Amino acid sequence: MLTTPLLDQFLRLILKETNEWANEQVSRLSGVTDERVPDVWSFHVDDEDSPALMQALSEDRKIMLGELLRDPRDREQALNCIPLLLLRRNHEELLFPADDVVVEAGDEILLSGKSWVMKRMKWSLQNSHALRYVQTGEEQASGYIWQWLFGKKL
Repeated sequence: MLTTPLLDQFLRLILKETNEWANEQVSRLSGVTDERVPDVWSFHVDDEDSPALMQALSEDRKIMLGELLRDPRDREQALNCIPLLLLRRNHEELLFPADDVVVEAGDEILLSGKSWVMKRMKWSLQNSHALRYVQTGEEQASGYIWQWLFGKKL
């Protein structure tokens, strides 16, 4: 809880839910972690944790949470994680937020899943080309030579 303060808030919220609801959520989580103990991490939608995401938002691009849950190596593959809690700047709490929730600057998102997923997700949060790929499927040439090559008709 020291390294992921949002986890404490999540645990307080789920205590208010029914056992049936909790069993459904545990089943969902087991489905992405192969019944291993999952890792838990969070990130802020800010310039430090997610600069590519902030740049996209400053360009008035709408980013859905589900787009951030795609693998930046193959966007057709979902990352093995589940968003547990999305906390808005206005303190609105979205427990197990849906994929179609629009991400906003200032959000804090708590996730759980396989240990390697956090690194892949960070790639999308910190690299504009990776973020555009998971969002649209477009692969952009990033270096001068690649831009020159792709700009020429072969």
